Amino acid sequence: MKVLLINPPMPYEIKGHLQTPLGLCYLSSMIKSIAESLVFDCNVSGDIETTIHQFKPDVIGISVLTATYINVLKLLCAVSQLAKPNCIFIAGGVHASIFPEELLKNGFHLVIRGEGERVFFGVISSIAKAKDYYDLAGISFVGEDGVIKHNPDAELIEDLDTIPLPDRKDLPLHNYEHEAILTSRGCNFRCFYCSSSHYWGHKTRYRSAENVFAELWQLYITGVRKFYFCDDNFTSSHALVKGICQGIIFESMNIRWSALTRADTVDIDLLKLMKQAGCTILSFGIESGLNAFHKNTKKTSIEKIMATFAMLREIGIKTRTTWIIGLGKTVEDEYNSLQFIKELLPDQVSVHCLIPFPNTEAWYKPEKYNLVLDKENFDWNVMNMTYSPYLLDNIRFKHITKEEIISLIEKTRKELKDYKYDGVQRKFETFLDNEIIKVIE
Repeated sequence: MKVLLINPPMPYEIKGHLQTPLGLCYLSSMIKSIAESLVFDCNVSGDIETTIHQFKPDVIGISVLTATYINVLKLLCAVSQLAKPNCIFIAGGVHASIFPEELLKNGFHLVIRGEGERVFFGVISSIAKAKDYYDLAGISFVGEDGVIKHNPDAELIEDLDTIPLPDRKDLPLHNYEHEAILTSRGCNFRCFYCSSSHYWGHKTRYRSAENVFAELWQLYITGVRKFYFCDDNFTSSHALVKGICQGIIFESMNIRWSALTRADTVDIDLLKLMKQAGCTILSFGIESGLNAFHKNTKKTSIEKIMATFAMLREIGIKTRTTWIIGLGKTVEDEYNSLQFIKELLPDQVSVHCLIPFPNTEAWYKPEKYNLVLDKENFDWNVMNMTYSPYLLDNIRFKHITKEEIISLIEKTRKELKDYKYDGVQRKFETFLDNEIIKVIE
């Protein structure tokens, strides 16, 4: 049996960093013993029509994010005309897990909700044996009576080392800015604008350092030298990070890497070890310069952030930060929030707009965050616009207008030039810009 796993094209508005579709790569490796699989990334892999004609899949699985939902529907319409008549279409991913009914109504035969590896293996195994899969946990489907059924959620995989290393063999890795590696799943925090902790469960599960290093080494011997650890909080387990770094240092691996983390989960000794192991830049979701936000939402403080950034400058690790307009209660709040950039002086600044992603508190309680949402006539293309001037035509706030946001950004950009944000020494980008900053130079 043949299984084609497709990462849909990102919308043109998103000029973000192309990244390996790790979820699909994990699924591919999971089913190697029972099916022939192929991972296809529409953003880098070429012609999907030729691939379908040559591969002739029996099953097509498509990853569905909120940002790609509209493109997924277009892709499904196109590939369903190219595939064999009895081809089975399966949807998975964050958006599919939240809105399985919508995917089923639009032509998918099956939706896998949540963490997919074991469920997907069960589905493919059943199909290969010509058996029903309708009793499997973690799936939604249309029953023989035409009614949509939702089976109970599948249990999370506690031992992540039992999942085979992701299968990247079909992907042109040179087309990605860096190679992504996930060392953990989940987040212990509950930020009201982030759906990750909801998707993975409000706890963190970790791979072993040996398991992560095996993946690093597998990529290293093929020539990969730039890596991004894409965990929600890479340094939440110091033991894991130390184990990975010690492996890199012991093998004298000449690599550069970055990670996303929090300012309150690092210390000077860990940062020095990370630097020695090749860490060049760390990304932080600062989001706001208002202390009340950090105390109430991030459960940290401005003082802690300042102290961490002082350590990073001393050690020589660069900093990338993200900021969100829309977290304040007044226009003055929004301006004061961005003033913190002048105190923190990160090497890279990326300014975004608060987007109410589904399954977040911002989505369920928009009025609490000054958001104006018409859910009955909601345009999913809004979610396609992380980087786009058109975002402000769709996202609206009670406390600040589109014109005021644009004025605020331009005023901040002008002021920051006095702080060497000239694109050379320090870099500043916003969702209104045409170009975005590379994470690893």
